[in-house]
Amino acid sequence: MLPSAAAAAAAAGGAGSTLVQQQQQQVPGASWTSLPNLLSLSRVVSGPVAAHLVLTQQWPLAFALTAAAGVTDWADGYLARRLGHTSKLGSYLDPLADKVLIASVVGSMGWNGMLPAWLAVLVVGRDSAQVVGMFVYRLRMFGGRWPGAAAFFDVDAAVPQQQQQQQQQQQDVVTSQEDVAAKPPSSTISSSSSSVDDATGPAAAAAAADWRPPPGVIASWCKKQAKPRRQT
Repeated sequence: MLPSAAAAAAAAGGAGSTLVQQQQQQVPGASWTSLPNLLSLSRVVSGPVAAHLVLTQQWPLAFALTAAAGVTDWADGYLARRLGHTSKLGSYLDPLADKVLIASVVGSMGWNGMLPAWLAVLVVGRDSAQVVGMFVYRLRMFGGRWPGAAAFFDVDAAVPQQQQQQQQQQQDVVTSQEDVAAKPPSSTISSSSSSVDDATGPAAAAAAADWRPPPGVIASWCKKQAKPRRQT
């Protein structure tokens, strides 16, 4: 095997082992503990706490907690895209956390009389209907039967989308390197021999047969032949 083919085979083996190691690092249910989903879960918990602070009229703490929850609403989406930690669980957990936070704050403000009762009922009812509709739509994907929490939220999809794309690219590189390593080295020799045949083969003979001397050379030769020879 040529040195280049051996190097390609070694690189293919190294990439393949890296791919296997990455696959071994996949932990089922890891999407529960990803940073974006933890931020969404913290927003779910902060909703009832913010409602309690509003009901007890602890306004500075209620404002600070609501503002921090709003920051997590931006941060979980940003980190999910930045780190590639997108998951089915996150796509449901993020809007659910928003609805819980808004419904908790608006409901507590309506209970305290800070908002009209009809407005609080309208907001809470709208968010509750959206959450129910979201879960019903997901449940219809399984034929209306409860498949279990792991399958419903797809928590076993532990490999983020970006890592899946990287693994697919690495697999393509491994396949191409294996093809190069399996290619016989005689192909280089055959290509060089074909170039020599092109230089000395029928094409070169045809080009030599078509060659004609320049017209000036023929005229000069004819003049020399026409000169009378001197008698001795």
